[in-house]
Amino acid sequence: MQKLISALIVSTLAVSICGAAELPKKKIIVNGQGQSAGTSDLLQDQPLPNWVWGKDQGKTQFVRSVFEAPADLTTARVIATCDNVLTIWINGKQVGRSESWETPVNIDVFAQLAKGSKNVIAIKAENQGGQAGLIAKLILSSKAGKREIIMTGNDGWKLSDTEAPDWQAAGFDDSSWVQPEKLGALGVAPWGIPGS
Repeated sequence: MQKLISALIVSTLAVSICGAAELPKKKIIVNGQGQSAGTSDLLQDQPLPNWVWGKDQGKTQFVRSVFEAPADLTTARVIATCDNVLTIWINGKQVGRSESWETPVNIDVFAQLAKGSKNVIAIKAENQGGQAGLIAKLILSSKAGKREIIMTGNDGWKLSDTEAPDWQAAGFDDSSWVQPEKLGALGVAPWGIPGS
């Protein structure tokens, strides 16, 4: 009996450790790397974001991620696209819109962020037929030369196919929302590398 219990404990720990290793991080920190200038270059810089969507390809998706911006933030840029229509808010303020997934938006959002505090990026993603997908990458640079990357495909993003009042606000309760489903990393068909 003792051997059986020990075996179960070891087995449970192994599953927990393996499962934990596969969980994506909420934010990735990269030290000492500069940013490229082009839209497709920023998307292609490592690490690569994933295309995401909800379970129903035909439904509009409301996607958000809450994060803390560094107190010594120097630049903040979001690069994103959606097959087909995309609208982006930072802390409740609309900062961009696109109706062409082939050309990602590349937006300076430094002025909209609360430095050293909680922020939210919120995206309304609409499909107008065919394959649906959303991809986004928010790059935060600080004075120490550190970059923090919040991107689709990582933990911390929440999604709903139902719009709720104030869903673009940082204080909105998204605990009932779900994580988006990954459709593949940047470069996957049918999109390839948008903007290149």
